[in-house]
Amino acid sequence: MDELSRRALRLPGAAEDIACAGTSLECRTITAGGKTFLFLPKTEIRLKLRDSLPEAEALAAAEPETYRVGAHGWVTIRLSIAEAAADPALDRLERWLVESFRLIAPRKLVAQLATGDA
Repeated sequence: MDELSRRALRLPGAAEDIACAGTSLECRTITAGGKTFLFLPKTEIRLKLRDSLPEAEALAAAEPETYRVGAHGWVTIRLSIAEAAADPALDRLERWLVESFRLIAPRKLVAQLATGDA
């Protein structure tokens, strides 16, 4: 298992799952309380942002082949999971990962993150 997935699975209630099983869109996901906060297809990472959207938009303008900001705050980072784990921006990805978790996960799980009861 890669480093980014390991970090995601440390969040309260996080579990690995598969989205769109059996279709061409099938990909690994990380969920919390049944809600997906991280999509992990083989060549990209997708997560939801709000507070970090300006940062993501600046990166998308500078590196459009790597970063894309889509509808409703969903950001796509075109890196393989292995590349992301080795990327010097892993700290940024982890910060974004936690932000996506906070936006998507049920409130009781987000509260556990805030209190350290994970």
